[in-house]
Amino acid sequence: PYSNYGNVTILAPGGDTQQRDSKNRPMGVWSAIRPTSKNRAGLVPYQGTSMAAPHTAGAIALAMAKHPDLRGNPQLVTAALRATATPLEAGACSV
Repeated sequence: PYSNYGNVTILAPGGDTQQRDSKNRPMGVWSAIRPTSKNRAGLVPYQGTSMAAPHTAGAIALAMAKHPDLRGNPQLVTAALRATATPLEAGACSV
């Protein structure tokens, strides 16, 4: 609900803390923080492009580790992402 606007060509999970799972927990990207007296587990759900970007960067880093020919070749990275991405459902990310 916060960033899927315009011509979206690729996306990654960014969470949606406005929605709840079957146990009534926010459906954000659960992240580790410094534990406090109020949050002893040190886990908090976040949402946004700040959560999606690391998923994408991590996928690219793993791909580059496995396929060194991708390094220094952004056009190959783009092609690999497009070739392996799951197509969006009809109506997803519409403006």
